[in-house]
Amino acid sequence: MTTSPRVIQLWTSDRVIHNIQSVLIDLCDAMGKQEDILLSNFGEGPCLASLTYKQDTNLLTLLKECCKRFNYDPKKLTYETGNQIEDKTLWPSIIINHHAERFFLFFQNKIKNFNKDFKYHFGSFIQHSTYPRLYFGSLLHHRYKDKSLYSFRRDLSSPVDTVNMDVEQFLFNFLDRSYMEQLFALLKDIPIQPLQSDPRKIDSADLLESYNSFFVDIVTETYFSGRTFFVTEKTARPLATKTPFLLFGAKNTLKHLRQIGFQTFDKFWSESYDGAEGALRCQMMSAVIEKISKMPMDQLKDLYNSMLPILEHNYKIYHQLKPSDLKDGSLLARYYGL
Repeated sequence: MTTSPRVIQLWTSDRVIHNIQSVLIDLCDAMGKQEDILLSNFGEGPCLASLTYKQDTNLLTLLKECCKRFNYDPKKLTYETGNQIEDKTLWPSIIINHHAERFFLFFQNKIKNFNKDFKYHFGSFIQHSTYPRLYFGSLLHHRYKDKSLYSFRRDLSSPVDTVNMDVEQFLFNFLDRSYMEQLFALLKDIPIQPLQSDPRKIDSADLLESYNSFFVDIVTETYFSGRTFFVTEKTARPLATKTPFLLFGAKNTLKHLRQIGFQTFDKFWSESYDGAEGALRCQMMSAVIEKISKMPMDQLKDLYNSMLPILEHNYKIYHQLKPSDLKDGSLLARYYGL
């Protein structure tokens, strides 16, 4: 008779484990009882080697120390992730389970209205705060306010929101007076919410309808540190609404999208930012944003029409994908030997 493993859930955002205390308590209890353990991200996709609870101590170090303390067999520990390119040479054993139908494929067969009427150059919709989202939210708010439809829903009157803004990482990565002015201009005005919809609903009618009113979506994905490919509803929205996009994510995210059949926009602007990560990626993307901001609306409309073959192709590919294509990393397996 086999017994089910103890499932211990990680709550993460990029590199940070938010529930590290409860994870360690459950780990110690399960290892003390010599139980099999499934450490699960429940479909989320951080880079395992990057996960940490402090800057100097990562999860893998903690797991190895716990195994040693409890004389626990490391082979009894399994890790479940949505990261399509997780390094399977790492310990513990890796299971890839994307839960694509809950994230990336959520908008399949749900969007029918493509009456594009541009009033803005840029769109950006931010719920949870990370330092790249602080960068792009503050950039639009400080420099391109009249050319952007954007939200930043964190509220400094909420203690939970305040301690999870990621301001300290912003300061670490953008230690320059001009960036401080940009950041503080955003912080004094949040929350910014131009739409009436419940921010927790990723498919609210006014959010999806708003994609007809701007030219390019500035996407800021959840996971961007280390080796990861995990695209969510944030990337899916421009694909499903036939909208061009700039994408902040991990290094090579655009490359991986092309490898599973999508097309991107290197014929129209530089996508060299895809070879960069972190603050450098932010700065390289901002150069493209500056270039687009200088285009008059008539030029944007002509540019959009030139992009239509790519946008139609991406819309078609998006609706052809099946959950199984992303569930076990099968579409990227030939590139990484998964």
